[in-house]
Amino acid sequence: MNIIKPKNQSDTSIYNRWQSIATLIVGMVIAPAIFLIMPVFIGALADEFGFSDQQLGFLGSSDLLGMAVSSVFMVKLVRVYNWRRMALAGIAITISGNLLSVAVMEYPALLVMRFLTGMGGGIIAGVMSAFIARTPNPDRVGALMVIGQVSFMTVALYFSPVYLSAWGLNAIFVGLSLLTLPLLGLLGLVPTGSETFNAESTDGSSEVSKAVIFKILGSMVLFFVAQAAVWAFVERIGASIGLDSEFIATALAVSSLIGISGAIAAAVLEVRIGRFIPLLVAGCIEIICLAIFAASPNAIVFLVSLSVFQTFWNFAIPYQIGVIVRRDSSASFVVLVPTFQAIGIAIGPALAGLAVSDGSYVGVSILGIVALMGYLVAILPQARLANH
Repeated sequence: MNIIKPKNQSDTSIYNRWQSIATLIVGMVIAPAIFLIMPVFIGALADEFGFSDQQLGFLGSSDLLGMAVSSVFMVKLVRVYNWRRMALAGIAITISGNLLSVAVMEYPALLVMRFLTGMGGGIIAGVMSAFIARTPNPDRVGALMVIGQVSFMTVALYFSPVYLSAWGLNAIFVGLSLLTLPLLGLLGLVPTGSETFNAESTDGSSEVSKAVIFKILGSMVLFFVAQAAVWAFVERIGASIGLDSEFIATALAVSSLIGISGAIAAAVLEVRIGRFIPLLVAGCIEIICLAIFAASPNAIVFLVSLSVFQTFWNFAIPYQIGVIVRRDSSASFVVLVPTFQAIGIAIGPALAGLAVSDGSYVGVSILGIVALMGYLVAILPQARLANH
């Protein structure tokens, strides 16, 4: 099997092929997979090792911090190296890191191992985000990507009581290794990026436009701080209000399934009403959901609020991608999107762990609300300018 070069296929046409888009989606599921199942990962760590909330928060951030670090280097590397070979390196690191994590028992060693594993995911994410930037319709591809991620998340969360009760934490590490394997056979459908190897830099943007783009990227950090903070501790939040583990697992799976509708709505709606209104509505509704979490809801309210929260989380992401693509006239900064997403995802659980006080998770909701408010202030003016 040739995993480096596709047959009878030019590197230019590969950006438009549905098979290649499907491979892109697979890659963007694999790269942040640990985040997608973060609640059960944090819960399994707590049950198996008895780590403190602060330690759980830093472990939850470790993979994503590794992603963020490697993604920074990918901004340059995707312009000069073969994308398929870099993706192959990312796959090898991800599989090795997950398998080696099975043998690690101590907190400091596990922290380091998860960071290194995350770096592999960052390499994969960097390649796939460069791919997204060169597709004809990045907004719709972004929505399809979210649908793929949430679909995986729904299945993984729904069956979590089964595989965790049978194999414990090791089921997650081994399962993530197995999840990565199919991408090996699909690498021939990933562009080489060869048209960028000898090209002159396309960065013709001014210092002002760069500042605008980094403001948008910074807003994504705040958005994902809020999402990751709540997502990492949502299982703990449910347990703190007396919900049993079976109900929480069901709530996570059901809310994730319902949440797919947000990405589907974005794919269908596209920019018919612009990007400003969708982002404003999504942000405000998420803030309301976090306020409900802080009020210690009952089981039904918890399920409904979590479902609405995830729906508008998934609804907002494609529009964020659309804003930066529209505002980045050079098309050279889109590759930084997963970097800044990963930074927010890495920071969120760590801050959330510090926000927990005496077993109360109200501080986690407050952290999310403040982060979302800052996000809206930063992105909405740019969304208004990128409305079409």
